[in-house]
Amino acid sequence: EAAFAWGPFSIFGEYNRAVIRRKRADTAQFESGHVAMTWTLTGESRAPAYRIGSGEFKRLRPEKNFSLKNGGIGAWELAARYAYVNLTDGSASETGSVNGGKEQAFTAALNWYVNPVIRFMLDWTHVIETGASTSAFNQEAKGLDIFAFRSQFTF
Repeated sequence: EAAFAWGPFSIFGEYNRAVIRRKRADTAQFESGHVAMTWTLTGESRAPAYRIGSGEFKRLRPEKNFSLKNGGIGAWELAARYAYVNLTDGSASETGSVNGGKEQAFTAALNWYVNPVIRFMLDWTHVIETGASTSAFNQEAKGLDIFAFRSQFTF
């Protein structure tokens, strides 16, 4: 896991590898990871929100909260993310192989931090799936687009 924030720009990501030792089959290995970048259009920095003890960024705080009366616009942020997961180990012809498939996801987002406790998020995620296991639930879909509008209220 790594993170870097400088001014209104931040980048963070992680890589995971799982090794599963099995009694009746060979060891299985899986991996996943992601990298994300954000750019705060209104100039706020994530650097002061980083907590080294917990290894996380706390919520972004707008320099000027949204206010029709006082002219504040809150904080606006663009974000992009790439995520990958590989749940396949071995080939289908091997005894004990696991064919859980592979997936990649690309996300673009626009976030509006109204104030320190209210955030609205508009997301588009494009998912590419390959090599999924064959089952009654697999309908041979090779891609998926997800559009989401989310709100968050934190206290």
